[in-house]
Amino acid sequence: MSEQLEANENYELLSDDVFQFDNGNTSTVGKLKQLFHSQFQEKFLGSRRNGGSSYSEIKLDLSLISVDSEAFLCSEIQWKSTEVSCKLLKASSTGWQKGKLIVQTKVINSFRENGSLTKYKDVTLDISVEFFPDLLPEQIPLL
Repeated sequence: MSEQLEANENYELLSDDVFQFDNGNTSTVGKLKQLFHSQFQEKFLGSRRNGGSSYSEIKLDLSLISVDSEAFLCSEIQWKSTEVSCKLLKASSTGWQKGKLIVQTKVINSFRENGSLTKYKDVTLDISVEFFPDLLPEQIPLL
C-alpha cells in the first residue's frame, strides 16, 4: 500500500478543480496528473520481465548505485516542483483565485527479494497537486 503525499503547511491539496496558467492555458487537476504520470512513465520508469510476467520499475540507471561491489537499490523517488503562478477555479467558488501551484510525485519501486517480486508487483506512482493562494479567503475584499 502506498503512502499518500501530504500538503505543505498552508497548501491545499487539489482534486477536481480547474486552474489557469499565466500564459492563458487552462487544465483540470486530473488532466495535469495524467500528464505528470505519462512523463514519469517515459522518463523515470522502465518495463522488465521476470519469468512469464512483466512489471514496471524505476529505471536502473536512476535506482542503482554500486559502491565497492555492493549494490544500493533505490526503493522510492520523491520529486517536488518549483512554484508556478496560476489562478484556481474551485467548483464551490464564484471566481478565479490567484496563487501558486506545486506538484509532488512519489514513486515507490517494485520490491524484489531474491529475484522475485514480494511486495509490489508494479511501481506505485502518487501525484499530488497543491495550491497556495496569494491571499487567504479572509484577506479577499468583498465586492
